[in-house]
Amino acid sequence: MVRCKYVPDYNIGLPDAFVENKDGKVTFYEPGVKVDYYQGDSAWLQIPDFNELQPYKSDVLEKIDIKDEPNHVLTSDREEDVAAVFSGLIKVSDSGLYTLGTESDDGSKLFIDGNLVVDNDGLHGAREATREINLDAGEHDFRLEYFERGGHSTIRALYAKPNHSIEAIPGFYHKVPRSADDPGLVAMGYVVTSYMNKR
Repeated sequence: MVRCKYVPDYNIGLPDAFVENKDGKVTFYEPGVKVDYYQGDSAWLQIPDFNELQPYKSDVLEKIDIKDEPNHVLTSDREEDVAAVFSGLIKVSDSGLYTLGTESDDGSKLFIDGNLVVDNDGLHGAREATREINLDAGEHDFRLEYFERGGHSTIRALYAKPNHSIEAIPGFYHKVPRSADDPGLVAMGYVVTSYMNKR
C-alpha cells in the first residue's frame, strides 16, 4: 500500500489517498464537484429521468453558486433548456444537526448519502428550500439535480453548521483513480509519504 498526503491547506480538508498493490491504482481526492450537463426540452415541467439521457459535456467546478444569471448556466454553454447533475463529496468536521438546501430557478433536488433531502423541483422563479438533518463527522456523498427551462438561472447548494447562518457550500471534493507514479500528482499537491508491502 502506498500512502499519499494532500499538502495544500484547503478549507475542505482533503483526505489522504491509498493504493492497493495488486492493481496499482490510487483513489485520489481532488478539489471540486463534478457536473454533467444534459440538453433540455422546452416541454419539461420538472427534473427529467437522467437514466434516459446522455450528457453532452462534463466539468469540475469549485462550488455551486450562481444567482439570477442572464447568460450561460455555469459552464454548460447554454442559457436555457439545460439540466445538470452535480456529484461529489462533502466533509463535515463535527457531528451535529446541519441545515442543507438549494436555491434554484427552475427545479432542483438534493441528495445526501443517496437519500433525498430537499425537493425543490418544478417550474418556478428563484426559490430556497432547506431541511435540517443529522450528519456524522466525516465525508458524505453529495448529488444535486437541476434543470433550467428559460429566463434567468439560479442554482446554489446551501448549508449551515449548527448555530450558523446559511451559506453556499464552500468546498467539495471527488474521487479520481490514478496511478501511484502519475507525474501530475505533485502538480496537484500530493506527495508520497510512505510505502507498506501487504502480504
